[in-house]
Amino acid sequence: MYLGDLAAASRLLQQAVARARDLGPGHPATAFSTFAWAVGVLLIDGDPVRAGELFAESRAICRAHGDRWWLGNVLSGSVIPALRLGDLAQAIAYGREALLVRRTLHDPQGAASAVEFLAWTAAADHDYVRAARLLGATDRHWRDVGGSPFGAGQWLRDHERYETATRQALGEARFDTEFHRGADLTLDEAVAHSLG
Repeated sequence: MYLGDLAAASRLLQQAVARARDLGPGHPATAFSTFAWAVGVLLIDGDPVRAGELFAESRAICRAHGDRWWLGNVLSGSVIPALRLGDLAQAIAYGREALLVRRTLHDPQGAASAVEFLAWTAAADHDYVRAARLLGATDRHWRDVGGSPFGAGQWLRDHERYETATRQALGEARFDTEFHRGADLTLDEAVAHSLG
């Protein structure tokens, strides 16, 4: 998928889901494979409705098995189709729950991803000051770890779209001020700010 062979990726992702489902109803492997397929549906097909259905299946399996680690991933991913469908309240709810789960698991990478997605929801909700601060906070974290999971493909385009909208709404000077305020936050402070 990330190498650009979308036809092969689509075929392999569908095979993974089929094989996981063969293991039995609600098998944890189904949660993993439906998550991957949901990401593929978003990136390959651009279908947020189908992606949302697959994320819902994966969330249900995670909850049934008490798998909080994978649930954090799935909740973060669930933000994107909700956001693309214009359901900001649901996108924010998924992002906040993901952040709460990841915080209890002491997962800084996952927490930073959830903060990033909440920055996107803030921009979509025209809360540009909050968006700029959260973008600054995640930028600091990604620089500290040497890279970002949002550095390729559709994720990069989404990041750039929300950052550009925020920058245009605030103007360069105000954006830079708020971005640097966010960059001054520790990840724990950024999480607290994200949760309000």
